[in-house]
Amino acid sequence: MPGAKLSMIVILLILISLIYIMIKLSKSDRKLNTENTLGTNLSFTLLKDEIIDYISERKLIKDGKAIKKVKLGWIYSPDKIEEWLENMEIKGYNLYRMNGSGNTFYFKKGNSRNIKYSLDFQVKVNESYFEIHESNDWKMIFTSSSIFTKHTLWCKEYTWQKPALYSDTNHIIKHARNHCMFYCILFTPVTIIYLSLIILNLKMYLKGFTVNWLLLIVFSLGIVEFGYFIVKSLGYYIRIKKKIS
Repeated sequence: MPGAKLSMIVILLILISLIYIMIKLSKSDRKLNTENTLGTNLSFTLLKDEIIDYISERKLIKDGKAIKKVKLGWIYSPDKIEEWLENMEIKGYNLYRMNGSGNTFYFKKGNSRNIKYSLDFQVKVNESYFEIHESNDWKMIFTSSSIFTKHTLWCKEYTWQKPALYSDTNHIIKHARNHCMFYCILFTPVTIIYLSLIILNLKMYLKGFTVNWLLLIVFSLGIVEFGYFIVKSLGYYIRIKKKIS
């Protein structure tokens, strides 16, 4: 019993320490991004002339001329979100912005458009990254502010042939593999820790000790959430590899 308690305390302390480190790194990363963007707009929006003020936007939504859609965990399936956005454009729902966290998409009812969307995953980016794609007429819709990765959503209107952010097949497969490996490596250890804590508590319960069932529920939800992200990332890589091959 003392050993089990000690192990649980150690694991919880490790988790708390990791959360604290991530928060500190996140603050530091945001500060560096602010200092080093060199005036580049790395926020959430398309062109400035497409921005709608809050009051006008609420009125458009109320009148049914604009809609918003919430998509959670979309960065783990880039091909799915790209296809969804392109279909929305074909139906006449034109994306004009995303919220700061990237989980909400705002559309105006307009004309059917052929828009290619591409969600790019990079571990680190510099100023030239944005300049290269913008020089090729890609519009940046959203870029994440993360201590680990940069997810940037690009779009480009076309008439006949659908454009591609990257054309080299080897690069596309490598990109999907890196995306998958990063999230598997990130979420698998946490999932294992949660599972170990659940097994430890269940063993204690079978021996007649009292356990915190609320904590077990939290750990179980964590396993489901992170397991879901792992499965989505794996599915993305498998689909891309199958499509290219």
